[in-house]
Amino acid sequence: MRSIKVKHLDEEIIYDGSQIAPLWALKKAHIQGDSIITFIGPMKVRVDEMLDMKDVIRESGRTDTPISSDEAIHFIIEHFDTSSPKVAFLRQRLLVSAAFETIRCASPSSSRGLRRRFGDIYHSGKKLSVSVASVSPACMKIHMGINVLSSGAPAYVKTIGLKDLRIKAHRALARRIADLYKSDVIAIEEDICKVRQLA
Repeated sequence: MRSIKVKHLDEEIIYDGSQIAPLWALKKAHIQGDSIITFIGPMKVRVDEMLDMKDVIRESGRTDTPISSDEAIHFIIEHFDTSSPKVAFLRQRLLVSAAFETIRCASPSSSRGLRRRFGDIYHSGKKLSVSVASVSPACMKIHMGINVLSSGAPAYVKTIGLKDLRIKAHRALARRIADLYKSDVIAIEEDICKVRQLA
């Protein structure tokens, strides 16, 4: 059974898109193999660092840093068991679902306005998170950022942050999301190993 190492970095890091490069966890945190790295810091992704080409086309000419936040919780996930884009995006949805469920439980009074739409989480129509998945020949990578503050995004993007939902203890929240994602991925592998295949 494959193991997934979880590491929470205490230092503030600006997410600029470079962290989704292969082997970033090894270079930054000396973690080799499948991993989940979390940290808290601003988000400033320039158009030339964006991976979603549809977003690149839409945002071109509007602003230099269309993906931005003054403070967010970041998740960098790397798996070496596949380079399938379909699996990467399925795991991205699994991570976003884990975040959605954890945030819903952390703020029951705000849960009525909380919605997941594909790879993003919204509250009352305002964007709470961003995420992306991609692959290289050797691995697959996922980034998800959850706004702590609602400030820092382009003026034309309506955003909301965890502080607006009165959710505190952001590092503990990151740990719960990472652990839930990890347990789901491991449980899937365990199910594969115990279910009899169809003839």
